[in-house]
Amino acid sequence: MALLLAEDLADPEKLLHPAAIAIYLLLTAAFLAVAFVILRKVSSYEAKLILLGLLVVVVAIGYGAFLAPTMALAPSLVKIGVILVLGGIAISVLSYLRGAAGETANPAKAVTPEAPPHES
Repeated sequence: MALLLAEDLADPEKLLHPAAIAIYLLLTAAFLAVAFVILRKVSSYEAKLILLGLLVVVVAIGYGAFLAPTMALAPSLVKIGVILVLGGIAISVLSYLRGAAGETANPAKAVTPEAPPHES
């Protein structure tokens, strides 16, 4: 059905086909719902950026595959998705390097656990 719809929408006269509008609204609503769930449930910023980037790329593929009027929107959304994923990876790597560098930079300030007091 989706292929038949895509073929029908390739005709410029059918750009505002009701089925195309319905798919566009469905994809947009699903995108917003999943993005809201990701932002509420995932705690780390790195994972949020990576998951949102992947979600944006999947939605861009959906827009480009099913909706002829949004074909020009798909490449821009893919670029935004890639930037989000790369940003999440960069934050993850930088926080790892900062943590590793912070532990070895000043070993004199390392916190040692206190021994329990001796009972007599």
